[in-house]
Amino acid sequence: MYRILMLALFTCVVAHATAQVNFVKNPSFEEYYKCPDDADQIAYSKFWSNILDTVFNPTSFKQSEYFNRCALGSHIRASLPENNVFYQDARTGNGMAGCAFYFDKTSSPVPPVPNYREYLNGRLHTVLQAGKTYCVSFFLNLMETSGYAQNKIGAYLDDGSIHKLSIPVGSEVTTLIPQVYTSDVISDTMNWVKFEGSFVASGYETYITIGTFFKNADVTANVVPYFGAFNQYTYYLIDELVLYQ
Repeated sequence: MYRILMLALFTCVVAHATAQVNFVKNPSFEEYYKCPDDADQIAYSKFWSNILDTVFNPTSFKQSEYFNRCALGSHIRASLPENNVFYQDARTGNGMAGCAFYFDKTSSPVPPVPNYREYLNGRLHTVLQAGKTYCVSFFLNLMETSGYAQNKIGAYLDDGSIHKLSIPVGSEVTTLIPQVYTSDVISDTMNWVKFEGSFVASGYETYITIGTFFKNADVTANVVPYFGAFNQYTYYLIDELVLYQ
């Protein structure tokens, strides 16, 4: 296991030194159809959506958040760096996303959707080549109002079939195996933490989805001090997604 892990990391380091192309479209959430002015508006960021919810529906409780510096004044729920539930600037540029990846279903009250989770779905510029090794990386920051910090935040790549899952929106997705996922519990609320891993493509991948694909029992979720209404959740800010060969 140790040897395999070291080989994967070495592959990513070598690839990074010669990488020319990031296959992820709008990787830092800079491009948008409309400046966000509220929560649940990830679909305003070009090429991004929540799985099972790809339409523009800013009043829905079913989407990840989109934050951008363009949201000023009264749009405090979508603004950067100061927000009504956190203070954090984007890792790069002016935009970033935010997702609830874990819910403690033993706590109360129960939210509108039991076991509520969000899955951030983005598009790639081109289909990946079968048999080729790719490296994927992204930055995470735990929102300071989260009640938990966790591990096993993964990246799952496919042809978009994930949108066709027969499950209620917001439910756990545990039937899919992410190609890479975090092993350490990420609890830093001040600094951006980079995750990086590698995988061999099957040759049909055109979408990337970030989320938790494991049952609660298989996730390490540590209680952390919280200051607001998110004490049943982990909530992470996400920026700078990179996929390269």
